[in-house]
Amino acid sequence: MTAKKTAKKATKKRAAAKKKAPPFFKFKKIKSAELILKWMGIKKGDPKCKAPYFWSRETKMLKNLCERYPHEFIESLQLPYEIDSLVVLECDFYRKYIKTKYLEYKYVPTKEYSTEKVGKTKNGKEIEIKKKKNIRNFLNGKNKNR
Repeated sequence: MTAKKTAKKATKKRAAAKKKAPPFFKFKKIKSAELILKWMGIKKGDPKCKAPYFWSRETKMLKNLCERYPHEFIESLQLPYEIDSLVVLECDFYRKYIKTKYLEYKYVPTKEYSTEKVGKTKNGKEIEIKKKKNIRNFLNGKNKNR
């Protein structure tokens, strides 16, 4: 193959890759900047936001989170503490926390429970409770369980 043919194949591959949208953008766009600022507890003009690679790192972590959970859940998620970076969401504590919150979010009770009133009427037979036999009661003549 010549160099021109390989270059054409490479450009075709790049064009095909651009056409495919990642799952983050397939359904509904999330306002990622607002979510990141809300979870981190900072304002837009903060010098931390102007640090190099800040937005690229944080949006990458948010995209990873969006691949695991639905967008509606992520928008409604409230973290227990303000965090320094979304990289923290990969640790065990936050993974378990987010997983339990997602299970609570997705839970739908399947069975309806009926409420029956417990009244004074008896349902069934009375049960006689037999006491354990012991030697003292046997010798005193209190053995009624024969």
